Amino acid sequence: MKKKKKKIQYEMSLKELRKHLGIKQKAIKSFKQASVSKIESRHDIKISTLCDYMHELDLNVEIRAVRISDDGEELESFLLLRSEKNVKESEEDED
Repeated sequence: MKKKKKKIQYEMSLKELRKHLGIKQKAIKSFKQASVSKIESRHDIKISTLCDYMHELDLNVEIRAVRISDDGEELESFLLLRSEKNVKESEEDED
């Protein structure tokens, strides 16, 4: 049985995003420059790493599941994850 290839389409690489924001690799405090380079060159990273990286760029992260019709129209959208940089610890503990 043939293994199906997963189709992931990247609209913008992490490196392109960082450069667009005018941030140098050395300015990302939570990661060493070599680690930033590795993260930016990967095609598959852990969600927690992605969130930490985005927070260092002063960005929040949302991951959605989207149902698309045969003609490409969005039918439904489900928010699966929201990771916000500036959430107070007391707000995180409320759930």
